Amino acid sequence: MHAPTGATLTVLDDEHVGLRVPLAGDRAVEIRITVPASVSTGGAPVVTEADADAAMSALLGVAAGQELPTVKKGAARITLGCCRRRSPTTPVSPVRVCRRT
Repeated sequence: MHAPTGATLTVLDDEHVGLRVPLAGDRAVEIRITVPASVSTGGAPVVTEADADAAMSALLGVAAGQELPTVKKGAARITLGCCRRRSPTTPVSPVRVCRRT
């Protein structure tokens, strides 16, 4: 454990470690790091694009104060509590954009 930050590094399997960095409250960002055999001869650990994407999504969720929706088929959907039926002539505030899914 890194005492000043509370970050921890955990062995996940023969080629991966997990870096967990506490952020706010009980929330943390977790980054999976690939450690190839070449590290023993001077190679570098790698964070794959998929692992970086997962970590950044989690970080954005913490920054937004919520969990982010799962992306399925290239789209993320969320239903907001502000949504309600409006008549076609009722103006919609540009700040409160609601979509029904």
